[in-house]
Amino acid sequence: MKLKKGIKLIEETVGIGEIIKKDDVVEIELNMWLNNGEQVLKAHRETYRVGSRKMISGIEYTLEGMRKSGKCKVKISPHLAYGKEGVAETIPPNSVLICEILLV
Repeated sequence: MKLKKGIKLIEETVGIGEIIKKDDVVEIELNMWLNNGEQVLKAHRETYRVGSRKMISGIEYTLEGMRKSGKCKVKISPHLAYGKEGVAETIPPNSVLICEILLV
């Protein structure tokens, strides 16, 4: 899997089938941690159209190139996450995120 600068692959389980690309509709399960290990999202499931820009860029870029039933864990730099704004009371500004993505 080739990833954009600012995303580091920690681990990957390659799935089966066609490679996911922009405009594909996928069901994902997402877990997210701050770089210090604090979990900020647990087993969040949703159906998502890749490229709709409703998720942080780091997740968008990671989804493209995965395969159905694939799983990966990535470290995402702040500029591809929530940047200098963060998310009130959840994600501090300029946070590095660890995201685990499962294509269901």
